[in-house]
Amino acid sequence: QGLSVERVGVASRFYSVWNQLFMNVEMEKDTLRFVVLFHEYDPGDERADHWDLMLEHDGVLLTWALSEKPEPGKTILAQTLPDHRIEYLELEGEISHNRGRVKRVVGGSYHWEPETVLHLAILKLELATWQVEFTPFEGDSVQVAISQLPENRHGI
Repeated sequence: QGLSVERVGVASRFYSVWNQLFMNVEMEKDTLRFVVLFHEYDPGDERADHWDLMLEHDGVLLTWALSEKPEPGKTILAQTLPDHRIEYLELEGEISHNRGRVKRVVGGSYHWEPETVLHLAILKLELATWQVEFTPFEGDSVQVAISQLPENRHGI
């Protein structure tokens, strides 16, 4: 059964993206970017404020809505969202069509760890390096476990 990035379900989308990334492991580690945005809605809006984790891949941003602020030592339940436009890497402020506003929390470069059996991404921030482990959960949810790597293990 062919799996495609376009499908929203976590199992199909996540494993498809993972497999595609490692069919071409030669890609340069530093060329991929990521951003975390705080997505806030107006008071009284039924949608909950959240943090968007966005990883550049194939001309789009793979995106997850995190229920908590991402920090080392946390495992956070996240909802898989549709791919977002690359412009979100630099976007701050109001979002069109009454979809709230976003504020950049952190950003940098990242790469996937190809030699692991886990689904790990290494995110290089300005002053630290995080290891992020993605574990499919129920439906289109995923658990995101974040840990800080020692300064001598940046790998980027």
